[in-house]
Amino acid sequence: MRFATRSNIIVQINFSNIEENDNVLLWTVPREQLYRIPNEISKNFNYLLSWLRELILTANERIIFLAPYFSESGIRQLLVNINSVTSIKQNLKIEFIVSDMEDTLNKKAFEYLINNIRLDNNNCVKIYEPVDKHNNKLWFHAKLLLVDRKKGYLGSANYSERALSSQFELGVPLIEKQANALVTLIDFWIKNCYLKLKHEIR
Repeated sequence: MRFATRSNIIVQINFSNIEENDNVLLWTVPREQLYRIPNEISKNFNYLLSWLRELILTANERIIFLAPYFSESGIRQLLVNINSVTSIKQNLKIEFIVSDMEDTLNKKAFEYLINNIRLDNNNCVKIYEPVDKHNNKLWFHAKLLLVDRKKGYLGSANYSERALSSQFELGVPLIEKQANALVTLIDFWIKNCYLKLKHEIR
């Protein structure tokens, strides 16, 4: 039953929103403000959380989440899609990169992730943070979601419920060339030990 439910999520997704991403902006808007924005403006935007959920479901090989802050409620917003994609894809790598794993907000978020993620089919999750976080040698403010070196999101929203649901955030979809460049940069950081592996789940 659980697998059927997850499979149904995959079937219902409109992947054209992900593929035709060169002319759309992404946003989170407080609900009370959304109804005041004229249609000629709002038609240029897609809802950030829905778009991210759809993006996750397109992954075949690798997903990278990068942000300074994650929250338990933010992870919960995305976990149903993460668990859906891991139930049907094999050898999928999911990586989280966070500024400080010991930050209270992040610590609770990743405890929730570790206890609730379901990994099948030889999939794995890795969590990284900067090696020298106290001296800010690699301190970042960017928020990214990258999928298979082919597509992604770049924007202002951390992976928290407020950022994904109720405060004003903006982002842009990334095309393949941009996503590939960012994955190459992250791989450089990992290879040259700017980022260290804090936790691995298999």
